[in-house]
Amino acid sequence: METHKIVLFDLFRRERQYCVPLFQRPYVWSQQKQWEPLWNDVLDRSKAILDQQARGSRRIVVRNHFLGAIVTRHLDVFGQHIDAAEVIDGQQRLTTLQILFSAFHDFLRNLPEDDAGKLARIASDLGTLTRNDGVLGADNEAFKVWPTNADRATFEKVVTAGSAEEVETRFPLVRRKWNRNPDPRPRLAEAYLYFHEAIHAFCYETDDGVDLGLEQRAHALYEALRRHVLLVHIELQDDDDPQVIFESLNARGEPLHPSDLIRNFVFMRASAQDLDPDALYMEWWREYDERMAPPQQGEDHFWKQMERQGRLRRPRLDLFVFHYLQSLLGEEFSIGHLYQAFRDWWEDSEEDRLIENELRRMRAHSEVFARLIAPSEDDPLATFARRLSVLDTSTVYPVLLFILVGGKDRAATSDVDGILTDLESFLVRRMICGLTTKSYNKLFVGLLRRLREAERIDRALVQGFLLEGTGPAVLWPDDTQFRRSWLSRPVYTELKAYRVAMLLRAVNLQLHTSKQEPIRYTGALTIEHVMPQAWADAWPAPVESETPAEGDETAVNRRNRLIHTFGNLTLLTRELNLDVSNGPFGLKRPEIAEQSLIRMNAWFQRAEKWDEEEIIKRGAALADVAIEVWQRPVPSE
Repeated sequence: METHKIVLFDLFRRERQYCVPLFQRPYVWSQQKQWEPLWNDVLDRSKAILDQQARGSRRIVVRNHFLGAIVTRHLDVFGQHIDAAEVIDGQQRLTTLQILFSAFHDFLRNLPEDDAGKLARIASDLGTLTRNDGVLGADNEAFKVWPTNADRATFEKVVTAGSAEEVETRFPLVRRKWNRNPDPRPRLAEAYLYFHEAIHAFCYETDDGVDLGLEQRAHALYEALRRHVLLVHIELQDDDDPQVIFESLNARGEPLHPSDLIRNFVFMRASAQDLDPDALYMEWWREYDERMAPPQQGEDHFWKQMERQGRLRRPRLDLFVFHYLQSLLGEEFSIGHLYQAFRDWWEDSEEDRLIENELRRMRAHSEVFARLIAPSEDDPLATFARRLSVLDTSTVYPVLLFILVGGKDRAATSDVDGILTDLESFLVRRMICGLTTKSYNKLFVGLLRRLREAERIDRALVQGFLLEGTGPAVLWPDDTQFRRSWLSRPVYTELKAYRVAMLLRAVNLQLHTSKQEPIRYTGALTIEHVMPQAWADAWPAPVESETPAEGDETAVNRRNRLIHTFGNLTLLTRELNLDVSNGPFGLKRPEIAEQSLIRMNAWFQRAEKWDEEEIIKRGAALADVAIEVWQRPVPSE
């Protein structure tokens, strides 16, 4: 490799295009983390130059700012195509600098005529840093930097806009209904507007103690960028391994996610095998970069949206690759070591892996994973996926990927829905009984290994494995244990409310029969305490039958526990919930009976009173239904 220090102007002045491969991640730099620190460094150099001019002294030292390193590899070109280099690392820097130069150029070109004339030479010079001139083999070769596919349309619109006003016109703010703030513009557009505003503020500054005007300030900024912002440019030779360089520099800038490293690793291997990485990307990987979804926390790309894994939130693509690799390996490993585990697996093969086959297999698994993590259908898999999301038990995903994709040819199709039912029953029963989830990773890796070893995968195999456990960490609670917890445990205070709501919805769905019209609940349903939590305001106090023995519950304590059990909980629309609220049962019951179409609320059409005994009676009836929903087979002798 050849390594040399270079100022920005020398890097961009030559007729060359720096091409970012399609498989690299899109632009991710942001104002707080990168734009502001970069601008402050440039600003410090610009102010030092102004001080030199104001004092007429060269003793003031303008220190150079080191911006980091970029890694490129020369590309072979032919015909009329201009010189080109592939960007191995540093695309975020190069793209940002082009946006900064474009903003500075446009600012100068749009000044009042007299000022623009005085600064025309600077504007012209900046133009040569953002555009290639002369004979070009393709229109896009006019751009000094050509970003990855996901950013190209936005980049071209930004750097050809010509003014901040036109950028705002091309990327108007959109405010969605009910949202307090508008959706953010694309990051490249926001970067341009940030730098344009910062340049304007500096050039027209009057309160910094330096009595110099627009022309001198623009010259100072130009000189700072021209002479005092430097990069280390690493140019790879044919015998250099770009992946090794890429990984060694990964700690700089915006940290890469494991899936970013994996993508680069795979496509650099494709280049090394003389395959067409662009064609492979377009066919098999573009989905992960470009699939759209309703925005979440400002992110509208499906695979980049964050999901919780344990205590941390991670991009969906990282989670998918983690669970996918576990399904392939049948082994435990930490998601913090995802990239190394993937690389070890890839290289632990006697023959070179067929990259297209691996990408095809990965896509097949990701399509199923997408259905699991963001279900949209009404089939059994989607119902199970929604409930699994509420249970927050991601350790079962590798098992599901193997049953539904990897080992699908060995799985009895007629048994798949039953396997999902059994897995759900195992998880729900343990949650209701308050049993630990700490051993789930080992448990489900064990199940995965059992499935991988089996010649045929059926429901009996999964049931047999789940019934083997006898200790608290692996037990599948029987009907007696399940019923006891269902009736006595104050689940509203001990489980998350959304989990209780999911369980009540599942029971309510089971209560529907062919005699009722099918109803789909599309609005939000809230949990209602039939006997309210603040029962003392409108409900008679319970009567102590006798003085309780030491350690026994008092009547008040018993009531305060039972009101949070399933027998006293139901679902209502938000509006009906607010209407009945803490009122006495005589007013609440007729409102629920008359207004609610929720099946489980038919109970209140005949309930004449509501006390602890009625709570237990209704809880027992709901427990019978819950046992039907989450059945557990009887172990064979």
